Amino acid sequence: MSGTRCGPADLIDLALTLVARSRRRKLGGADTEAFYEDFFSELEVDVLTGLGDRRKNVRLSGVREALRPLVGVGDRVLDVGCGCGDNLLSLSVLDGIALFGIEYARANVDRATRLLGSRATIERASAFDLPYASEHFHAATCIEVLEHLTDDAAALSEIHRVLRPEGVLVLTLPHRHWFPAYRNLIGHERHYDRDSLLKLLLRTGFRIESYIPNFPRWHRAADYAYVAARIAGVCSAKLGGESAPHRVRLPGTDQTLLALLNRLIEPLYEADARLDYATRDASTSVVARRLPPFVTTSVRRETQ
Repeated sequence: MSGTRCGPADLIDLALTLVARSRRRKLGGADTEAFYEDFFSELEVDVLTGLGDRRKNVRLSGVREALRPLVGVGDRVLDVGCGCGDNLLSLSVLDGIALFGIEYARANVDRATRLLGSRATIERASAFDLPYASEHFHAATCIEVLEHLTDDAAALSEIHRVLRPEGVLVLTLPHRHWFPAYRNLIGHERHYDRDSLLKLLLRTGFRIESYIPNFPRWHRAADYAYVAARIAGVCSAKLGGESAPHRVRLPGTDQTLLALLNRLIEPLYEADARLDYATRDASTSVVARRLPPFVTTSVRRETQ
């Protein structure tokens, strides 16, 4: 599950990650809890829960719109690994659904609770031991979480348990090439490609129903735009100005640097929107349907 073929851009991504996380806690030894308690800086929380970073907005709107026709009034939806609550906030515009979230890091449980108030019920729990009865939820989301877990199949089996028959899972995962350094830097145990994800889902009781556009080329360019805005924010802060990358403005204008950079790469976004995601190796954002237990057992035998 090492992700797509390694190329020069993957090495650039790794180098940027090394620089960005150089002063942050590393995942080493047995202190996993401390690593995830310290995972997000307050600046990163501000970016995640704000509106200025289009990378986040594109991902979450894709999840929301994929889920919209699949849930209705009174349906219960669980976000597994809800982080700071940004995905739940996006889903809260869907009328009549009851939102729940679980998160491992206490700091993020507090952040998500403050952000969402009465719009969602947040609990601290492990993805390996969800505190809910079997077949309790109509749908679940899991956004960029499985790559952090030592046993992704165990977590998916637990999600399968709490979903109702024919319940749906909306899942997004990183598809880029995986380097061992990612584990210590950002807690990633693996990345995925379309084939490895398909096999994992079948083995744990799910079938893929559709692929959500994940704009692979645009998203990489947008990452670089964000890095440029972050560097500008560091320079701006040294001069007494705005430090947040999604708020740094061009001199003498009301326009943010990040908004300008995103406009420059808009043609790439439009081109990625036309890709056939059902055939792309980098398609690791999906809508999956829970298979009945007897079908799951049969599939497991076939894939072993």
